[in-house]
Amino acid sequence: MATITKRGKSYLIRCYAGYSVDGKQITKSMTYRPEPGMTPAKIKKEVQRQAVLFEESVKAGECDGKRIKFEKFAEQWLKDYAEVELAPKTVYDYRKLLPSINAYIGHLYLDDIRPKHLIQMREAIANTPAETMYVVRSSLKGMLKKCGLNTYVALQQATGLCEDTISRATKKSKVSRDTAQKIADAMGMNLSDVFVKKEGKPRSGNTVRHYMRLVSSVFTKAVEWQYIDSNPAARVGLPKKGSQEQPVLTVEEAQYMLELLDKEPIHYRTAVTVLLMTGMRREELLGLHWRNLDYENQLIAIEKAVQYVGGQGNVEGDTKTR
Repeated sequence: MATITKRGKSYLIRCYAGYSVDGKQITKSMTYRPEPGMTPAKIKKEVQRQAVLFEESVKAGECDGKRIKFEKFAEQWLKDYAEVELAPKTVYDYRKLLPSINAYIGHLYLDDIRPKHLIQMREAIANTPAETMYVVRSSLKGMLKKCGLNTYVALQQATGLCEDTISRATKKSKVSRDTAQKIADAMGMNLSDVFVKKEGKPRSGNTVRHYMRLVSSVFTKAVEWQYIDSNPAARVGLPKKGSQEQPVLTVEEAQYMLELLDKEPIHYRTAVTVLLMTGMRREELLGLHWRNLDYENQLIAIEKAVQYVGGQGNVEGDTKTR
C-alpha cells in the first residue's frame, strides 16, 4: 500500500515494487502538489486518488526502468530530486532546457537510448538557433505616457511581470516573446509597434554542454534509482574533465576599474569593490545581511545566496558550496 508524507505544500507518495537482485527492496516515489485554491478536503481526497493511481501504475510495470520513457522519468527526476536538492535557479534553468531535449529523446525508453541518439541530439541542438528575443524600439517611457501608464510601476502592475524584467525591457535589453507580448498588450499596442525582433544565433559550445550535463544528471539518477543498469549513453558528448584557466583582471586593470568606480553611485562602488577584493560569487554578495559583517575582526560570513528565478523574482537559498 502506498504511503503519503506531507512536505510543506507538497505530498511525497511512496510504494514498493518488489526486490532487486541483491535482495534490496525497491521503492518508487512521486510528488503531488495541490492546485492553488483547493480546500483541505479536496486536497485530502485528491492525494488519496493520486496515491492509488501511482500504486496501480507501479504494479502494472509502468514505472519499471525498461518501460519508462525519458520525458516521463525526467519530470519525475525534477520533482523528486532536483526541486528538493538543487537551487531554484538551477531547477528553473533545467526546465527551460528539457523541452529541447525531449524533442529528440523524450519519446524513447531509458533502456533504448544509445550513444548515437545523444550524438544526433547534441548536433541538432548545436545547430538550432537560440530563442528569438525582442528589444524595445524606442524610449519605452515616452510610449507609456501616450498609453496612460505613466510609471514603470504601473506597467509592472498591468503586466504582472517582476521589477527586474521591466527594468531590463526599459534598458533595451533582450526579453522573451512572452514578456514582450505582455508589455505590448498592457499598452494596447501591437507587438511589432513596440518591439524589434532579434533572431537567435546558433547556440554556443558552453550552452550545448549545459544540455548534455542535464542528460547526464538524469541518467545518473536513473541508475541510482535502479531504473536502468548502466548509463553509457549519458557519457556521450560531455565536456572533458580538466582545469581550464578562467580570464581574470590584471592588477593594473583592477586598479583602473577601482578608479572608474569613484565616479559611480555608492551602492555600485561598494558591490563591485567587495566582489573584487573577496572573490565571492555575485549571488553570495546579494545574500549578505548586516549580521554577516564582523567589523571588529574585519570578516564577512557568507551564509546565503540570492538568485533571480523567472516567475518568482529574487529567491534566497543556500550557497553553492560550504
